[in-house]
Amino acid sequence: MAFSSTSSLPVMKQTKPDAERTLLNAVEDRYGGVKVDVEDSMDCNVYVSLLRDSITQWRKQGKKGVWIKLPIHLANLVEPTVKEGFRYHHAESDYLMLVYWIPETPDTLPANASHTVGIGAFVVNDNREVLVVQEKNGAFKGKDVWKFPTGVANQGEDICKAAIREVKEETDIDTEFVEILAFSQTHQTFYGKSDLFFVCMLRPLSSDINKQASEIEAAQDQATTSTTAATDPYNVEAAEILASSAQRMPIAQAAPIYEQILSLFPTASKFWKQYAEAHMAVNNDDAIKQIFSRCLLNCLHVPLWRCYIRFIKKVNEKKGADGQDEIRKAFDFMLGYVGADMASGPVWMEYITFLKSLPAQNAQEESIRMTAIRKTYQKAIITPTHHVEQLWREYENFENSVSRQLAKGLLSEYQPKYNSARAVYREQKKYVDEIDYNMLAVPPTGSFKEEQQWMAWKRFLTFEKGNPQRIDSVSSNKRIIFTYEQCLMYLYHYQDVWYDYATWHAKSGSIDSAIKVFQRALKALPDSDTLKYAYAELEESRGAIQPARKIYESLLGDGVNATALAHIQFIRFLRRNEGVEAARKYFLDARKSPDCSYHVYVAYALIAFCLDKDSKIAHNIFEAGLKRFMHEPVYILEYADFLSRLNDERNIRALFERALSSLPPEESVEVWKRYIQFEQTYGDLASMLKVEQRRKESLSRTGEDGASALESSLQDVVSRYSFMDLWPCSSKDLDHLARQEWLAKNINKKAEKSAVSNGPANLDKIPADLASNSNVSGKVIYPDTSQTVIYDPRQKLEAGIPPSTTASGFKAASNPLSNPIGLAPNVFDEVLKATPPALISFLANLPIVEGPAPNVDIVLSICLQSDIPVGKAGKSGTAQNPMLSGPATSDLSGSSRSRPVPSGSSFKTRDRHSGKRKDRDRQEEDETATVQSQPLPRDVFRIRQIQKSRAATTSQTGSVSYGSALSGDLSGSTA
Repeated sequence: MAFSSTSSLPVMKQTKPDAERTLLNAVEDRYGGVKVDVEDSMDCNVYVSLLRDSITQWRKQGKKGVWIKLPIHLANLVEPTVKEGFRYHHAESDYLMLVYWIPETPDTLPANASHTVGIGAFVVNDNREVLVVQEKNGAFKGKDVWKFPTGVANQGEDICKAAIREVKEETDIDTEFVEILAFSQTHQTFYGKSDLFFVCMLRPLSSDINKQASEIEAAQDQATTSTTAATDPYNVEAAEILASSAQRMPIAQAAPIYEQILSLFPTASKFWKQYAEAHMAVNNDDAIKQIFSRCLLNCLHVPLWRCYIRFIKKVNEKKGADGQDEIRKAFDFMLGYVGADMASGPVWMEYITFLKSLPAQNAQEESIRMTAIRKTYQKAIITPTHHVEQLWREYENFENSVSRQLAKGLLSEYQPKYNSARAVYREQKKYVDEIDYNMLAVPPTGSFKEEQQWMAWKRFLTFEKGNPQRIDSVSSNKRIIFTYEQCLMYLYHYQDVWYDYATWHAKSGSIDSAIKVFQRALKALPDSDTLKYAYAELEESRGAIQPARKIYESLLGDGVNATALAHIQFIRFLRRNEGVEAARKYFLDARKSPDCSYHVYVAYALIAFCLDKDSKIAHNIFEAGLKRFMHEPVYILEYADFLSRLNDERNIRALFERALSSLPPEESVEVWKRYIQFEQTYGDLASMLKVEQRRKESLSRTGEDGASALESSLQDVVSRYSFMDLWPCSSKDLDHLARQEWLAKNINKKAEKSAVSNGPANLDKIPADLASNSNVSGKVIYPDTSQTVIYDPRQKLEAGIPPSTTASGFKAASNPLSNPIGLAPNVFDEVLKATPPALISFLANLPIVEGPAPNVDIVLSICLQSDIPVGKAGKSGTAQNPMLSGPATSDLSGSSRSRPVPSGSSFKTRDRHSGKRKDRDRQEEDETATVQSQPLPRDVFRIRQIQKSRAATTSQTGSVSYGSALSGDLSGSTA
């Protein structure tokens, strides 16, 4: 307040009664004015008389401003004071201040306090949890919006103390001030005042939250409601909620929120538009200009640019001809960037309307105006937009209204161009309709929607690159650039899009534009090493060595935390451009780093050997690295490869021996494997066998099989006498050997499992406590495992298997579907009733499988050819699913060996009970038809299976086709 810092100079105090007083008690201030603090009650007429006499006296004394403070109990004196020429200055809870300017000069009394000070408290603990509240009153009442604790600083209160106080009042959390994170200024907020809003960061000193009952609905740590937002800063849903809440806030509070959102989503045009419109609502022109300068060129979105045009019109509409010229320039600027957008039709129409509204003072100005309108129409009608047809009709009307004779020639000239634009628009719309223009740019997560959008933009870019409108290369390139820029609004975090954009520029001959794209890409994705290498490659390829070197140095950083790959690529760069010595010098420095890995040694050794042709230096580097990386098997193998190139047999053996003596057995597997390969190439039979035996002894200590691993096996012979992709046995034999090896390793484990007692006879051995606690439902069916036998594909009926059992060891059932686990008949019938008809149909089509693992391709082909019933099936277990009785030959390996199968051991290969097919008889006649007789389906997977089936039927005799697998017959000879 203006009088808060005055130095009071006493004026002679009147001690007479009211009737005898002639002047009001007053004190002078330092600015030539007086202050009157009325405290005693008095009659209004007496007060007015004293006031008039006092003003007369003060005028004679040359006083300027008069401040009269009336306490609330003297409110009856307010009206007579105002009638004497006084005006309100400000009011507090217990008084009203009125002022009066005595001299005839302009009034220079200071205005009332112009600003309020608001605070927002950002309270974050060590777990990165943020304190948030829900307000019980105000704009956010009942909106389920979580916000920071906020408030207003009291008179004479520091900002930091105000923030601490507000948090304590609203949540009962004790805090300490850390720093001011941000502040903003807003005008026309509370009763026309301005507002200064400060966001303060606080550190909590307590953790028990007790919400303020009068103002706060709820208070809690942010982690309980938005843990995803804390762990995933690119939380789209959280950003949408924040932006929605910011729209309902005063701009002072909304501005920090918009800045936070836009720092994560810098290409989100809808958020930029909201931000600009919030400032436009309070006429903050400077802030609006700054916002548009930050976003327009990176957000080529028509709604945002139309917001920009509205602002330009608002600012310049009252500036006459100069303002109109600014608006025209703004339209030209806008159409130069977004005029190619399919949604830009209304912009073209708005611009034409603006041009038509321009005044013309003479014929020359009218001619210029008409020419501008015509050129704008001609540009608009050859641009594929949603409104291209409407623009063409308006252009026709325009030309005919000017001159029908001239219109005929112009319309005939532009008709083909318009037709082309309309045709391209219809084709282009198919690609644009697949794109989601409301999508926010987030780092790739691999979601289906993201992949769809990526593919949609790729297709759209390919379409534009094909120049479908057959326009000149300059215009075509401009459209391609526009499409890439729009694509980057939504795929901002996709490295491949940035790279494609820069590469397209480079291939088009615009290297400078490609460099700018790479620079923007690295600003968007500063951690992308791939883009940095691509950028450095471009610079190096055009001979700009120093810029390329700077990029490599940025990859190295301070050198302490540089990756091994960065060191290696920089060494290669130096070797290419600065020579051997520069690369050698850098390697010597890089190897001193504690984080230098063996990769750097290997890379530089190979550079010395392959490029410098210096095997001695390469050998010395490998030896130096061996002292440091003896524990790295990969380094040992790389060193061995290098020595192999030198044909240094003696040192290779020495290297293997040194490495195997220091490596633990579990890490030496690949080294032993390479050692054996070396002996197979360089050694004799005795050395080969010796190394293999040593390997077994070493590795046997790491497994549970122990002594069994020391025994020789046929696998060793196969490995010893194979070469590259040549093997001394068939692939089936390899599978069989691998299976046997696995079984041999698990013999003991299976024996332990088989020791566990099974069957109902052992139920009485269950501990009583377990039996009492079991709550097993009576409907659960437990198989009689005592009836099962170990599967053996070599079992024969004549080898002693009872006729009542199948080849798999299960009992045969008189039922069409056998009862393999010996259940009571009524129980098994219940199981059949619960079996879906589709499953029964599928099982009926399966062939007999010899072995524990059927051929997947054959089973899939069965699935593809099965006629799965779609209607209601009949009762399971009836004649609808009869079993094929008699022997079946289905040796899929192609051998002529037949295997007798008792009744009930296999399903029929065709469903003969559909009853609803019109061609039932034909299907029965063609029961043995193969896959080749069926039409090709449209599904790619089905086509692949059928092609495999056809290949099988046309192969050498003795093979079995998939069609034969269905019927159980061999297609080849059975001799």
